[in-house]
Amino acid sequence: MPVSNAKEAAMVEGLHVYGVTHINDVVDFFKGKKVITPTVVDVKNEFMRAQVNDDIDFAYIIAELILAIDDNFQATKFENSA
Repeated sequence: MPVSNAKEAAMVEGLHVYGVTHINDVVDFFKGKKVITPTVVDVKNEFMRAQVNDDIDFAYIIAELILAIDDNFQATKFENSA
């Protein structure tokens, strides 16, 4: 499997995942010419890290929502005064 996906796939319990960068790595592995270490993930640790390091900035989303509501209110207020 591509190295970029190995960590995610390794979260499946009981699945042995080997990340490679090139198809030749796979061929060499099966010929016994190359050793590839399985990707191992501490699922509990990854889950906890994901809970703490959330990439979504909800403060930004809320601020955008408030601005959109305010813009709508101001436009309605202007239309009603005309």
